[in-house]
Amino acid sequence: MSYFQEERPKSRVGIWILMLLLVIAVGFGSAFITWQIVGSQNTVNEPPSAAELPNNNQPQSSLTQQGAPDLGNAEPPDLEEQATLITSIANKVGPAVVGITNFSSARDLFRGEQEIEQSAGSGVIISNDGYIITNDHVISGANRLMVSLADGRQVEADVIGTDPRSDLAVIKVAESNLTVAQFGDSDQLQVGELAVAIGNPGGNDFARSVTVGYLSGLNRQITTAEGQRLSLIQTDAAINPGNSGGALLNSKGQLIGINTIKIASSYFEGMGFAIPCNTARDIADSLIKNGKVIRPALGVSLLRDITPSLARYNNLVVDYGVMVMPAAGSPADRAGMMDNDIVIAVDDKKIESGSQLQDEIFSRRVGEEVNVTVVRKDENVVLTVILGELGD
Repeated sequence: MSYFQEERPKSRVGIWILMLLLVIAVGFGSAFITWQIVGSQNTVNEPPSAAELPNNNQPQSSLTQQGAPDLGNAEPPDLEEQATLITSIANKVGPAVVGITNFSSARDLFRGEQEIEQSAGSGVIISNDGYIITNDHVISGANRLMVSLADGRQVEADVIGTDPRSDLAVIKVAESNLTVAQFGDSDQLQVGELAVAIGNPGGNDFARSVTVGYLSGLNRQITTAEGQRLSLIQTDAAINPGNSGGALLNSKGQLIGINTIKIASSYFEGMGFAIPCNTARDIADSLIKNGKVIRPALGVSLLRDITPSLARYNNLVVDYGVMVMPAAGSPADRAGMMDNDIVIAVDDKKIESGSQLQDEIFSRRVGEEVNVTVVRKDENVVLTVILGELGD
């Protein structure tokens, strides 16, 4: 017989017993390890005792110092207090904001000449004897103006003076003891300040609507639909058709701007603009006193701004300034200015664009003597100009 036939196979029961013992041992080992881990985690997650809490008087850890900036102990704004402030402003200044309806004439084929409502806007009372400042485009082309006062009265108004260049106008109603808006100082404004707009968006049905926002920007150079370039205050307080000529106010309820335009586009939101109150006050004073705005003038046409690329292409010796052409007999012409001279300075103040030149001249007085530096070919020429009066 063979060797293999004489040996007995091992029992299967023994094998299963060994496997069972191995599983039990592994189970106990896993349980022990898990207990150790859980115990360790419980120790980490226990809340610290009072003695272990950080001392706020001690320097912060380096992690805190490298994280978010420390805002100090400033408390968040109290919304209830702000709402009370807005209510106070609305009650104080709201009666100084009026509605203005512009009536013009139109010829009907069957009924002949008819008076129609051409447009509606807003205005701000600036004196208790009835002077009102508004936008020129609100009253432009009017045959008759009707003013809606806060007490519900409808009164006619006379035009005192208009200034299309600044888009401002002054009208007057024959009333007295009116609520007057107090002027602030637009030269002291800062981006981020509270801005409250009051006006009549959509006409008298929504008279003296109040919207709230902030000052988004200052000295924004905007060209109006009429082609006038204005330096304006930007705000995100809602300004809608009918708000034109209304008030933009600060947190003290002071008039800081006359609302004038907004960017109406699906690509923009909250882009409203106002004429600074310092500009509006000066224009209004001139219109009341003279019936027009008296501005100084060089008497030149602005041909183009000089840019670095334009200078390189034309081999110019200067890469900034504004190329001008003097009108015959104008102050600039009498001082010796020539066609295609490039103005680069007024009284040593650098001039880089036509709008800057205009602003600088408008800041002077009629009859004032200024030194204008121009580049002519390859040399600088200083001309002494006695400013004249800007014509219409």
